[in-house]
Amino acid sequence: MIRPDQNQLYKYKEFNEYSISSLTDEVIWVSDPRTLNDPFEFTFHIESDLSYNVARRKNASITKANCLQKQDELIEKIKTEFITGGIFCLTESNNISLMWSHYRRKRLSITSAIMWTS
Repeated sequence: MIRPDQNQLYKYKEFNEYSISSLTDEVIWVSDPRTLNDPFEFTFHIESDLSYNVARRKNASITKANCLQKQDELIEKIKTEFITGGIFCLTESNNISLMWSHYRRKRLSITSAIMWTS
């Protein structure tokens, strides 16, 4: 979540031709969520009882089966949107040692700041 006083986020990258091109050509490279290396990334779980209870408050005639079907449709729609658009990850800090070690290849990695004004 972006804090109101925040005006920049950071992107950790391996230092290679793609990171250089991203800076010089002012383009953003996004990841296909199907190729992420963490098995828990790009997984979705909706607590069915909780969402059913919330849905019942808005529509008393909704059935649990109908609610579950709508959840499945929503998850598929979200996955399709992510696959079509891609994922771009940023962080609030540029000095996270775990991130540096993750992106380091041949001891070279960089961060770039994404800055904005209100």
